[in-house]
Amino acid sequence: MDLRQLEVFINLAESLNYSKTAENLHVSQPAVSRIIQRIEGEVSATLFYRNHREVQLTKNGKLFYDDSKSLINSYNKALQRTRNSFNREGAKQLNDWDYRYPARASNFARNDQSFSPGIPKLQDLS
Repeated sequence: MDLRQLEVFINLAESLNYSKTAENLHVSQPAVSRIIQRIEGEVSATLFYRNHREVQLTKNGKLFYDDSKSLINSYNKALQRTRNSFNREGAKQLNDWDYRYPARASNFARNDQSFSPGIPKLQDLS
């Protein structure tokens, strides 16, 4: 199970609608079904009651939802702390570098204003 699969599970648990989940996450409805079946197989529990008219979380589904949402939120917070740390640390290092090599630093800043660490962020689930 990966973070993207957990995101599908969380979205379905909140919307209780396979079509809306598929639309929200830009995947097909059969893909949502396969992901949920895979997760249920991995946790060895039914997470949703479903029939042709409705989708509901089971008791196990609610427990898994709470833990999964907490996990995704912790992951996003860790990314944000790392980005903030990188931005502070990177700015200090660039300032130190600027002091020692002023011509090179100004060229770097002029040529690479779009630099970022490129850490992906999952949809905020708070």
